[in-house]
Amino acid sequence: MYIYLDEAGTFAATDAQGSFSLVAGYIVPEISRPQVTKALRHFKVANGFRFDTEVKRRDVNEVAYFKLLEDLSAINAVAFAVATDGATNETADQHQAAQVQIILANEPKMNFPEGKRMVREMAGSIEALSVQQYIEINCRTRLVWTIVRSASLYYAVRIPATLSAFRWRFDQKDVTRNHFDETFASITLPFTQAIARDEPLIQVKGADYSRFSRFYSDGPYPDWLPPPKDSRPDDGLIDANKIWLEHLKFVDSKDSDGVQVADLISNGIYGLLRRRFNDNERAATLLGSLMVSPERGRPVMDFIALGRGGEELLSRDTARLVNRMRASARAMVPRTRPVLTRPYGRR
Repeated sequence: MYIYLDEAGTFAATDAQGSFSLVAGYIVPEISRPQVTKALRHFKVANGFRFDTEVKRRDVNEVAYFKLLEDLSAINAVAFAVATDGATNETADQHQAAQVQIILANEPKMNFPEGKRMVREMAGSIEALSVQQYIEINCRTRLVWTIVRSASLYYAVRIPATLSAFRWRFDQKDVTRNHFDETFASITLPFTQAIARDEPLIQVKGADYSRFSRFYSDGPYPDWLPPPKDSRPDDGLIDANKIWLEHLKFVDSKDSDGVQVADLISNGIYGLLRRRFNDNERAATLLGSLMVSPERGRPVMDFIALGRGGEELLSRDTARLVNRMRASARAMVPRTRPVLTRPYGRR
C-alpha cells in the first residue's frame, strides 16, 4: 500500500478553544493508484487548471471540492486523521521535557556504548524541537500506528496483497530533509511502541495474511520494552522497523498525486473542524465516506491533548460533525467475518 501524508494547521498552543491542527493519511493500494490520479487530474482540468498544476482547496469553490470527494469515495482507498486542539496543549512544553527524561531513563538499560549514544541523541533531538514541532510529531506518530493497525485490518479482507509493503510518502518540509523530518523518521518507532502496548495489532479470523508474514521476526522480544497488554508467549513478533523504514520517503508534493490528495483531504477536515464550509453537514458526510469506522465507542478520528488534562476536546457542534463523519464511514470489517481480538506482539 502507498501511504500519503500531509498536515493542516500550525500546531501552536493557544487559549482559544477550537484551534485545530491535524495530520491525515491517504492509503492507496497499488491497484487503485491510477484511479486516484485520474480523479485528481479530472478535478484540476474541470476547474480550469493544468493537470500537472498543484491545486489547493482554497483555489476552488465548495461545489468543485465536494465533487472531488464524491469521486474519491468511489475508489478503494481510505483516509485516517489525527487532530489536536491548541487549547488543550498549553502545557505541552512540560510534556516535552518529561518525554526527554523518560527517554534518558533508558540509557542505563543499554548494554553497549552505541545504544547509550542512540538514547542520548534521541533525547537531544526531541529537546531541540519547538513546542509546535513536538505537538505535530506526536500527532504524526499516533497516525502512523493507527494506519498500520487499521489499514492492515481493513485490507486483509479486501486486497490481501496490499499488506506486502508499506510505502510511506510524506510531504517534505524543505527542499532537503531538515531537523524536523530527520527527528520524525528516527523517533517514530519508539513512540509507536509505547502506543502499541495499549493498542496492539489484531487480525481477522480466516483472512489472508500470507503477504504480511514477511514482517514477522524470529528474534527475541526486547527485554527493555514492556510487552503489549494481554499478549502471550507464543504471539508472533512483528518487525516494525521493516514496516516503517523499508519504503520511507519524504517527497515534494508537486511531484506526488497522492500527497496532493492527502493535502486536499487534510485541509478539508481542517476546515470542517473549524466549521468553515457553507454546508458543514455535507462536508462531514463526504469526508467521512473516505474514512473507516473504528472500534465501538471510538471517534472516526483520534484527538490528542498534550497539555491540561480533563479539558473538553470538542464543542457540541464539532462533536456532531465528527459523529456525522463516523456515520458515513466505511465498515472496518464486513459483518460476516468475526474478528480475532487476541493481540499480536510487536517488536
